[in-house]
Amino acid sequence: CKIVGGHKYVIPRGWIRFGLKVNRQFATSNNIWNEWSTSFHGTSVSMAKSSYEKNRLTEKDQFYSSPTIKYSEKFSSKTIFTSSNNKQYRIKLVFECKQKPDTFQIQKETVGSTTKRICAHIPNNEIKWYSDTLSSVVICGLLVHMNAITDKCSYSLLCEQFIDSLKWEQELFNKDYNKCYCNKCYLDTWLRTYTVGELKCVLPRGWMRFGVRIDETFVRIHDIWKNWANTYHGTSVTAAKSILVHRQFLLPGDTLLDGRKLEIHREHIPGMNHFYTSPTIKYSSLSTYCPKIQFTSANGEKYDVRVVLQCKQKPGTFKIQRETVGYGTTPICEYISNEEIEWYSESRASIIVFGVLVHIEKIV
Repeated sequence: CKIVGGHKYVIPRGWIRFGLKVNRQFATSNNIWNEWSTSFHGTSVSMAKSSYEKNRLTEKDQFYSSPTIKYSEKFSSKTIFTSSNNKQYRIKLVFECKQKPDTFQIQKETVGSTTKRICAHIPNNEIKWYSDTLSSVVICGLLVHMNAITDKCSYSLLCEQFIDSLKWEQELFNKDYNKCYCNKCYLDTWLRTYTVGELKCVLPRGWMRFGVRIDETFVRIHDIWKNWANTYHGTSVTAAKSILVHRQFLLPGDTLLDGRKLEIHREHIPGMNHFYTSPTIKYSSLSTYCPKIQFTSANGEKYDVRVVLQCKQKPGTFKIQRETVGYGTTPICEYISNEEIEWYSESRASIIVFGVLVHIEKIV
């Protein structure tokens, strides 16, 4: 602690301070460094920017501060920051101020800590300062505190950036089903295939799954995790959102959310009004089904992105056939033969999406 201007303040340990320009003539004539008290004021990024640009506080009538940052940080709006290596941090901003003594009132805390002491050096009944004389407050520093949000891999954070950029309703997702299959999160020695619903499925290595909210009653009644096969459905971003919002698959002729009619792919068999899935994402992510879109990350780098829906599909409601995209005898997947790689169905009620899979590749 230090005492200045007749009041004690607590040094902001764990924070980094960026000095702000102060009117030198005003500071000297009022001797603010020696005679004015030091206080802290929790703020937001937008308010901090506005106050800095205008070189004055933007509060209209009242100004609240504290001699300890432990209290002021409770009024700091948290902001998410993504670094150049795609790590995410939670940021808090607090102004360091000089306040003229006798222009503020000292009050007790107002955040509900009636018994628990907020700061070891300042009692709760003296922790809040209130002033309506903004001309007697000078901002002299911006204090920043950062906490890493998670130890997630950089690939999953990059995929999250892409999903956030789509601005889809968060109610569509269930983070409990999120899973990253990149080579750091899903090791090369781990399983590559598994069997469920008596049908083999290939794990989506190199992709990131975002869990989708599903009807738990439906899941429980049909016991889909145990009895239904795992499949993939390659599609466009627009069609993927339509499927999630309407909770049913689209057939050729259906209207998408953007008003366009869903058409049969040019490379596909004409007259076949079905939806197509596959037990391997290598087939579902082919350009015939899964067009790439470009995405620019927070640090300005450009990527090609593909989106595939991960599904549970009821056995006996679909037919299995050979590939229909012109590969012939050239193997598409080392675990599923070309003769059994494409599944098709008209039964919308027998398939349910439980994940949005994202694959991102840097454009060089």
